[in-house]
Amino acid sequence: MQESSIQVDNHSFKIMITGPAATGKSTILKVMKQQNYQQQNYQQTQQIMQDNLLVDVKLAGNQYSVKLNVWDIPGQFLAIPVSQSYFRNANVLLFIYDSTSMKSFTEIISQYHKLSQIAPDSLKYLIGTKIDLDSPEKMSVQAEADSFSNKYAIKTLKVNCQIAQQIIDLLNQIAKDAMRNKLGWSEEFDNDSYLQGDIARQTTRIFEYKQSGMISGFQALINEPDSTVDHLMKKETKGCCK
Repeated sequence: MQESSIQVDNHSFKIMITGPAATGKSTILKVMKQQNYQQQNYQQTQQIMQDNLLVDVKLAGNQYSVKLNVWDIPGQFLAIPVSQSYFRNANVLLFIYDSTSMKSFTEIISQYHKLSQIAPDSLKYLIGTKIDLDSPEKMSVQAEADSFSNKYAIKTLKVNCQIAQQIIDLLNQIAKDAMRNKLGWSEEFDNDSYLQGDIARQTTRIFEYKQSGMISGFQALINEPDSTVDHLMKKETKGCCK
């Protein structure tokens, strides 16, 4: 059965990367752009960097082309009030910390509380880097990260910036989560096996009815003798990714 393909140039998301110095923020952005890791001498980023990335996302049998407007904001810029304005209207915040350093983790938590007030509705990720390295603090940092993630219900991930596939997977997950959040879908909503073919198109009809205000037609669709549709609507109300 042929999949539907939806080109959504109007679906773009603003992604902000921030964190203390020497945590791999610029490397993450470069790997996202180049789709590979290139060994180079490290130089601390002294300026704000920005790039646009296009990611193909498959959800519920539909293929979406999503634009990500990604910004790398060095941690030292956050002390400048005007720099904080970059985070307004951000769809996604990536908080990067060194998983081997408690000082780095403490600093990123301070940034989290400050920036969450500026972009309260954004999706938030807590991302630990340098997972291939060891330190006396590593286990304590991980315990603190897990505790913080549970308390604030945010996603916590660990990546090795030298493994390009991990960064590519992160990029794809961000794009999917951003699309789910915009559509109001939970993760299991688009992963369930029945969201394929005719059922996927039927789901699209549900959203079209809702967006157009055709309440009578929408209600008629809900009343169709297909219990799966009712099941889909119940799942849709769960929301996503917060």
